[in-house]
Amino acid sequence: MLSTLLALALVPAALPAGSDDPAQLLPANTLIYFGSTSVQAGFEASKNTAMARILREGEVKAFLNQPLAAANQVIAAGLGMMKDETDQLQAAAAELGLGADIALDETDTFLSLSSDTAPPVGRTFVAVTHIGMPTAGAPGAPMVPEVGMAIGVELIDMDMGEMLASLWSQIPLPDANGSYGGVDYLAKASPYGTLCLGTFDQLVVVTTSPQALHGIIDRINGTATGPSLAEAPEYRLMVEAAGGLLPGGSSWFVRAAPIAGIVRMGLSMGLPMSGEVTPEDAQKILSVFDSMGFTAIDMMGGTSAVGSDGLVYGTSVASIDPGVPGLLSKLAAPGAALDVSVFSEIPSDAIGASAMSLGTQFVDMYDFVVATMDQVEPQAAEAARSALNGLMGDYSLRNDVLGNVHGRLVTYAVPGHGLMGAPDTVVRVGLADGERFVGALSVLLDAVSAEVGMPLSLQEQEHESGSYYRIDLSATPVGMMMQPAFALRDGEIVFSSNETQLKSILNGASASESLWDNDRLKTFVTSLEVQGAVSGVSYTDLRASFGTQYPQLTGAAAMIPGLSGLPIDLSKLPLESTIGQHLTESFTGIYRTEDGLDVSRSVSQFRMSDMLPLALIAGALAAGQELGISLDEIEVEIDPSEQVQFDLRELKASITIFKITEGGYPDSLQDLMRPLDEYPGGVYQHDVLPLDPWGNSYRFAMETHPKKRKLMPKLWSIGPNGIDENGTGDDILKF
Repeated sequence: MLSTLLALALVPAALPAGSDDPAQLLPANTLIYFGSTSVQAGFEASKNTAMARILREGEVKAFLNQPLAAANQVIAAGLGMMKDETDQLQAAAAELGLGADIALDETDTFLSLSSDTAPPVGRTFVAVTHIGMPTAGAPGAPMVPEVGMAIGVELIDMDMGEMLASLWSQIPLPDANGSYGGVDYLAKASPYGTLCLGTFDQLVVVTTSPQALHGIIDRINGTATGPSLAEAPEYRLMVEAAGGLLPGGSSWFVRAAPIAGIVRMGLSMGLPMSGEVTPEDAQKILSVFDSMGFTAIDMMGGTSAVGSDGLVYGTSVASIDPGVPGLLSKLAAPGAALDVSVFSEIPSDAIGASAMSLGTQFVDMYDFVVATMDQVEPQAAEAARSALNGLMGDYSLRNDVLGNVHGRLVTYAVPGHGLMGAPDTVVRVGLADGERFVGALSVLLDAVSAEVGMPLSLQEQEHESGSYYRIDLSATPVGMMMQPAFALRDGEIVFSSNETQLKSILNGASASESLWDNDRLKTFVTSLEVQGAVSGVSYTDLRASFGTQYPQLTGAAAMIPGLSGLPIDLSKLPLESTIGQHLTESFTGIYRTEDGLDVSRSVSQFRMSDMLPLALIAGALAAGQELGISLDEIEVEIDPSEQVQFDLRELKASITIFKITEGGYPDSLQDLMRPLDEYPGGVYQHDVLPLDPWGNSYRFAMETHPKKRKLMPKLWSIGPNGIDENGTGDDILKF
């Protein structure tokens, strides 16, 4: 048992019954909190996410196996170096009489793309329960504030206690064990505070201060004098607005106003004491900090969980006091409710779209920047203001450009004609005075052109449905990718990154269906409207967006001979369809409740943690390059069936290229090696034809497809038994 390993007494009372929310273990005034009801349940749910399904694809594994093996090699080499360092640390600790038993277990594989084994971990949480004022310690010791950080992990597999005991013993600090509420706990003393460890049934808690651990013990014992965080009105309001906590989900909560107060107090005390900031400059910094209005944020929080459909459901909630002066309360001020039928004006082939109500945010940001410059460097601010006024002449950047924009802002992207198939972006936004906006923009472009030495101009063009304005970027690198243009129509500006697309809009050309005919989008928006006044909605067709750009990227990647020596075979990039089949649509919406809460809901396919395997691989490879560890000629074991599928796919692609080039199918696979006018090295573009994992040649024939009823190329491996069964038995077949 973990308690035996750590020589701790178990708490007499069991953990609080009821909700699995770890917030019930923390005090109501907790400043920062992140917790999960069950890591194990969340892992099980995540097996159906888009990223999990993508990583299980054979083509993806074949592409990532080599860099994965290289990353494991780097980690193994790093552990070897770490072993030398830990030996030195152990010797140094022994000389100091601290004692430490440090051991590193080395295994063959450290990173993997996926695992079917859920981690034996239930509830988890990380929290900052309090921040105390700095206190003077021993002579010469630094004055640091007491930060009550607490980390809790519920270990379902108690054998993990051995690892925990080993880690605790490696901390080269003197013991300062204690007891509170009938619970004995371990502690380590340091100049920066006391590190504490306690166990409660299967829950292990580590804190950076005894006060934080004592508060948790009080809640477990039922002797706490106040409510828990889970019972705090603000937290309960957040959870209710988010629709409750889902099994295996997570929640987070931040009390921004008191944290801002602590930060301000630290600045007011620390800046003058630093000796590097004058009292006048310190006052300027505090004045800018105050003008941000951080204390307007009463709380922020949210929840996230993977549903049974594999989609990620997230909600963020913020409570902002409009009565507190400052920039943040102005930016959070709600605009008019959005007329969601605006999506009926967006074509159905849009790969992404958003619509939102605008208030005075642009002007508020401008005024904040100007006021900040006046506070920090008034002379420089006056000089900049004078130069800007001289530049703009009769126009005003604040009023004619930023303040001119109002009403709704609609943006969407459609498959386009730009460089590498870049989508065309369309923006529509209301203008109070279109003529003033055009005049001010023309002056700005002339000024930028004079500054950068490139001709930039606004050119009015005639069109059958009226004039429009072309932003001439032809002399700039951007001009290769986009030809932006805009028109003034019915009190709004219609902008497109592609002039051809703008003309199509002006001509009234539209798809037979609109994005508002998308039932999933309409259902999502309807669910928001019953909660409050909707102010913004965004939509992304992940599959269409990926399908538009990925083929262009893979085509460019195929021309790159190598990536700085990294073990990445670009010829094995997965097909677009392999990844795209797992992608769908995502939605985000923002609304304000009757209680004044600003809520953002999202339905998506990916979380930040989904990218962790790829981030770890990339990080390990970068570390290997930095340390000079050779990544060449790394042996990689690939599952034979995956290797066969990759070889057959590559051969099939080569046969298709041969047919397009020569006007007919090859007579044999050897024809793929024959020099052609467009492919001097043959369409297969390798020195030799591949053998299957069992050392046999792949088979090829032209046969009638059993379902499609037409003559098609048939490829197969004769399989592990080495007997050609014409694609049956253990043969591996691909038509």
